[in-house]
Amino acid sequence: MGYMRNHCIVVTCYGSTDGDMPIIDAHKKAIELFQHLVSNIVESTCNGMFSFFIAPDGSKEGWDTSDYGNCQRDNFIKWLRDKSYDWAEIQYGDEEGITKVIRHSDEYE
Repeated sequence: MGYMRNHCIVVTCYGSTDGDMPIIDAHKKAIELFQHLVSNIVESTCNGMFSFFIAPDGSKEGWDTSDYGNCQRDNFIKWLRDKSYDWAEIQYGDEEGITKVIRHSDEYE
């Protein structure tokens, strides 16, 4: 038996509607790994920022689906680390009431 703990990833970067859209590469990689859990790309109101997020898998901790989701998040974050995106993995909805940023683009390995 497992317990609920949601994880999502938010990705943001600068771009231009004139053609330079690096967010598209990250979005394609996310769809490759997470399929239907990936949101559309959203443009900010100003300053040319583009974002999307990867929704939680909905599985309970310890279930195979959760373990697979953890592995896919690890793979995606390894891919992101070599790029110049802003991103954060967020934990929330934990049955123990623990909400926190797990990993983010501003941390150093």
